[in-house]
Amino acid sequence: MKKVYLIVVLVVVALLGVLIYLKIASHTTSTTKPIQAMVGINFDVVIEKPKNSLDYTWQPEFDENLLGLVVRDVIPAEGKLFGAPAREIFTFQPIKSGETKIVFVARGTDEEVRKTFWVVIK
Repeated sequence: MKKVYLIVVLVVVALLGVLIYLKIASHTTSTTKPIQAMVGINFDVVIEKPKNSLDYTWQPEFDENLLGLVVRDVIPAEGKLFGAPAREIFTFQPIKSGETKIVFVARGTDEEVRKTFWVVIK
């Protein structure tokens, strides 16, 4: 009986380790490599707000048939420098398999900034 209990505990710990790894591995700030995602497993995209951009916020544009936006949050700038760039974190949930992109658009009074992230969902 103790062996069965030990095996169950080891399997649970291994599964938790895999889930934690997938959560850490799914956190990206890179636009150069496609994000590798799996249906039903959330992933994060972190984007630094444009410098000198108090009035900017990122607006994501994406295929709602493939992705859902779960939550959006702002990570305050480190330090106490006025105007230091904050970061925004977007958590997405893949809905079905496919390839798509997420285009983040920040519009200000004088300009528009775009960042594109490619996503491969399996």
